Amino acid sequence: MNGWVSPALGIRFEIDANGWTIYHPDGTPFTSHLDLARLRHKAEQNRAIAEYERQRADTEKTAALKVAADQAAEIARLRELLKLQ
Repeated sequence: MNGWVSPALGIRFEIDANGWTIYHPDGTPFTSHLDLARLRHKAEQNRAIAEYERQRADTEKTAALKVAADQAAEIARLRELLKLQ
């Protein structure tokens, strides 16, 4: 089987120190189940980081809006005080 190419699929099978490697017809290796698991884990980590950053940005935006509203209210209060004098 080492070096055998499937006539129907055009894929090649090779045996190396790590076991079997299967190659696409263009010569690129298929992703191993271990590499696929690593890619999935990395994708999950990236999704978790993105969600954390989104939540942090939402929190910062909410805080900034509250500060702006508080400042606007204080300005309005000071203007009313100045009108009374």
